Amino acid sequence: MGRFKQPRRSEERAAAPAKSRGRIANERRSEIIDAFIACVRRAGLQGTTVDQVAKAAGVSRTLVFHYFGDMQSLVQEAVNKISANATRDLAKNIDGLSGRDRQLKLIDFVVAGEHFQSLSDVVLLTELISLAGRDPKVAEVLSRLYNHHISSKEIELAACFPHAEASTRHAVAYALMCISEMHWFFSSIGLGAKREHDVRLACEALLTLLEPKAKT
Repeated sequence: MGRFKQPRRSEERAAAPAKSRGRIANERRSEIIDAFIACVRRAGLQGTTVDQVAKAAGVSRTLVFHYFGDMQSLVQEAVNKISANATRDLAKNIDGLSGRDRQLKLIDFVVAGEHFQSLSDVVLLTELISLAGRDPKVAEVLSRLYNHHISSKEIELAACFPHAEASTRHAVAYALMCISEMHWFFSSIGLGAKREHDVRLACEALLTLLEPKAKT
């Protein structure tokens, strides 16, 4: 990935009052990340340029250079945003629930959570997975992303099945992650909606591994 050139100064640093710079910076960074994801969705990673990202975000090249020193940083921030959104959606999905209701909501999230609605994320991650085979830095970013997602599911399983063995929760969390990612991909090409019942049954079967064993 190519290196961005650094600007001599930020365009907005001089224009904005000191107390509002942080808020403006966060907003601009978010807008640039969203523009980057939209550009990758249209043209792929190899076809996405700094000029395209700047135009889509409605900012200058200089501002993109200021907030993201290189393409690697922009890719990592885009992945971080996707990860944060998924974690937030999972927390919102199960808030205030317990027992069987919480388990069912976890399955709902794995099979058809809010993150499934953003096909641009599917496209970006597919592009990144392809690139990871040639770029160890991208592979490292994705590895951190998926480890975080697996850990969040393991924490949720611990809340749903506190008496299950930790090793089994770990294995089930990983399996749910695998199912979720492939079902997400299949949904992006139209197959997932046709097989939603099947994937729900598979998730239910995995959760039974965490239930107390009947005494003989």
